[in-house]
Parts: sequence; C-alpha cells; structure tokens
Amino acid sequence: MAFPWGGSLTHQQLATKFGWPTVIISAILLPILMLWSKLLAFPIWIPFKNGPFYMQKTTFFYSSNENVMMQKIYTGPSNLARFPAGWNCYADVEGKKFFEAFWGILQVLDLDATEDRFKLSSNWMTWLLVSIAFIDFPKPPVFENKVRIYFPLKGPNMINPFCWVTMAIGISGITWSGKYAFKPFYEKHGVTKIATKLPPDEEPQNVKSDGSFIYENVKKEPDYGSLS
Repeated sequence: MAFPWGGSLTHQQLATKFGWPTVIISAILLPILMLWSKLLAFPIWIPFKNGPFYMQKTTFFYSSNENVMMQKIYTGPSNLARFPAGWNCYADVEGKKFFEAFWGILQVLDLDATEDRFKLSSNWMTWLLVSIAFIDFPKPPVFENKVRIYFPLKGPNMINPFCWVTMAIGISGITWSGKYAFKPFYEKHGVTKIATKLPPDEEPQNVKSDGSFIYENVKKEPDYGSLS
C-alpha cells in the first residue's frame, strides 16, 4: 500500500508510472490540497448539494490494436507520456483505486471495475472532485472505449471561482495530454478520438442502471467523423 493514498500499489510502482517527484511532492502537498478543496474549491461547509453536470465525453478508437488503451494507458505500469504530461493515470484494479496526476500532482479516486467499465468516484482524499466518471468498454473484441466525466457543478459550485480554478487545472491537463503528451503514443498505435465538451445527456436506452454505457454493433473501423 502506498501511504497515504491506499490501494495495493507500492510507492515504487507509482513512481515508475508518474515519477518520484510527483509522488514526493504530492504527499507533501496533500494537507494543503485537502484544505483548498474542502474549504474553498468544493466547500463542505455550504449546506447545499451540488448535482452532477455532464462536462466531457471522449470516444477513443484504435482500429488495429485491440484493447491498447486498457493495457497500455489505464492499467499499464510504464509512463508513456511525453514531459510535461499534463495528465496521466494508473488504475489499481486490485486495490480498487484510480490514480491520476494533473501537472505532476497526484490524486486518487475510488474504482469500481467490471469487465466492461471502470466507475470512478471521489473519496475524502480527492482534491479535484468528480460526481461520477465512467470508462466504458464494449465486450471483446475491444477496439474503442468511451470516457464520460460528470462534475459536481449543479449548485453553488457553478459560481464558485475557487472551484473553476481547480477545474481549470484538471481540464488543461487533460487537454494538453491529448494534444501533446500522448500524441506519439496515439500515432504509434493508431489511436484517434472524438472529444465532446458539454455533451447532451445520454439516451436512456443506452445507459445501464449503474450509469455505464451500453455498447452495441461496435465496428472495427468506425466512421471517425470530426476528430479533435
């Protein structure tokens, strides 16, 4: 277990994925990040709930490399991103934790994993809160996956400037990782993507009872449309 975040990974495994500077600095900054998050960015002292807001949907296609995102990015032990990464992740399926780093600062979410989806939710050590996030996969063969992120913004957080500063750290990191840090990896493995900000709500018939996505008729070579 990597103190203070928990899970089944060791500090060495986290350092192999994210680098020792990220592990050390993140542990030192954790008390400050918690105070910032709980008192300012996502204040727990305001007696109003913030509902989930559908902020981002990204579909990744990898027509000739089956399951490459799961094997190399989500659960892969090596760092495949160029410096500076902006964003990177490591799914600890055994320990039920999802580690991610924004601009070299680590955070951890709870992970509920099944064969066709990762379901991510915030815990008390998450400084950039999500209401819920999904990484959805079709059943094998797997040549694409969807990432859907819902942030707690339907409420006072929508007009909280500290919340938006924190959100900007995460959104900028994810954007940079896709356009720069992981670009060589995407080109090497034939990964393309469609990213949609502020997507419409999913059609009810496409969503399971737990919120995960229902995949049907996945094609090996999809119509990519307009990529970003």
